[in-house]
Amino acid sequence: DQSPEMLTQLSNSLVDAEQYWREGDSKKAFKTYVAVAQIYEHLDNYGTAAYFHHRCLEISLEFKYLEG
Repeated sequence: DQSPEMLTQLSNSLVDAEQYWREGDSKKAFKTYVAVAQIYEHLDNYGTAAYFHHRCLEISLEFKYLEG
């Protein structure tokens, strides 16, 4: 189910996450990467989903983000 809407949402989310990261907003970056991972899970692309979950782990460790 790779609809154009889903791919657009994925692209926008990736851009947003990187922007949040560059701005130092670790919580928004974390939450956006979680959403990206969930999109990839929905697409049954577990390798890519795992990459973004790992990215979330890196953010939570670097910024001591307890919720993460």
